[in-house]
Amino acid sequence: MLEPFYAHADGESASSYTASSSSMASTSARRLHKRLSHQGYQMIDELWKVTQNPTAIQRQELLQKINALPGCDHYTNSALQTLFSRRRKDAAARAARYGSLPQKIEGSGTVSSSEDILYPSFKNSPGVIPSLQVLLNEFPLPNDEMVRIWAKRLRVHYEDVQTWIQFERASAPVRERSSSVNESARTQLPTPGSSCSPEPSTLWQLPAHIPVPEAHRAHASLFLEDQDIEEEQKPNFLTLEQRQELAQDVRAALSAPQPPPPKTADEAKKWLDEQEQNMSTFLQKIRLGDYAQFGLEPSLLPKCSEHDTILTRSDGDMKMDLA
Repeated sequence: MLEPFYAHADGESASSYTASSSSMASTSARRLHKRLSHQGYQMIDELWKVTQNPTAIQRQELLQKINALPGCDHYTNSALQTLFSRRRKDAAARAARYGSLPQKIEGSGTVSSSEDILYPSFKNSPGVIPSLQVLLNEFPLPNDEMVRIWAKRLRVHYEDVQTWIQFERASAPVRERSSSVNESARTQLPTPGSSCSPEPSTLWQLPAHIPVPEAHRAHASLFLEDQDIEEEQKPNFLTLEQRQELAQDVRAALSAPQPPPPKTADEAKKWLDEQEQNMSTFLQKIRLGDYAQFGLEPSLLPKCSEHDTILTRSDGDMKMDLA
C-alpha cells in the first residue's frame, strides 16, 4: 500500500521540479535579454535622420556612445547593424505599400511638386531651402561632412540635401537661359506684320537713314566692345557627363577618413595654417588656368599686388616668384 504513495510523491516531486526549472529558465532569459535605454534609441534616431545606411566607422562611433550610457554596455555592433537593416526593410515595405512618391489626394486638390519628388523630407519644413541657399552661397563647394552637418541641423535626410545641391548646380544654366529668353520677349516691340492694331502700317515705317552724331557712334562702339568682352569672360558650363565625373571624383576624395578635430591651441593653429596653405594653392591654380574647364577663369580673381606671391610654371614644375 505504500508503493502508490511513494510513486505519487515521486511524480509530484518531479512535476514540481520541472515547473521550477522552467520558471528559473524563463527568469534567466528575461535577465539576459536587456533592452536599450530611451537615450540610446534617441542616438540611433539621430543617426538615422542623417543616413539610413551608416558606414562601419559611423556605427562604431555610435556604439561607443551607446556603451558609455548606464546599463547599455551589453549592446553590440551586430545588434546595431541588425536594427538599421530592419528599419531599411520596414521603410522599403512602407514605400511599396503606400508609394514612395506623394500622390494626389482625392478631394484635396493638392498634387506632387518637384520638391516632394526630389527631396521629400523637405515637405514639412518650408524654411529648409532658403537656409540651404544661404549656406551654399557662403560655402559653394561643401564637403561630405559639411553636408551631413547641414542635414542634421535642418532635421532632413542627408541624401535629400545632396540631391538638392546637385539639382541646384545642374539647373542653374537652364534657369539662366530661361530668364534671358523671357527678358528678351518682354522687351521686344511689335512689328508691322505681327501687330493687330487697326492703324495703317505706314505709321511703323521709319526713314531709310537716320543721321547719328559721331559721339553717339563712338559710345555705341564702346558699348559693343564691352559686350564682346563680357561674352568672352562668361564661363562655359560643364556638360552632364563632366558634372557626373566631377561629382564622382569629389565623392571619392571625400570618402577618405577625416582626421580628428583639433583639441589644443597648437593643433588648431596647425590646422588653420594647413587650411590657409590649401586655399592659397587653390587660388594660385585658378590664376594658372588649371580650373578654367570648370568655369573658374583667372579673370574671376582680383589682380595680385606687387607684394603678393604667386606660383608660376617652369618646365612642368611649380615655383614661387614675386608678382
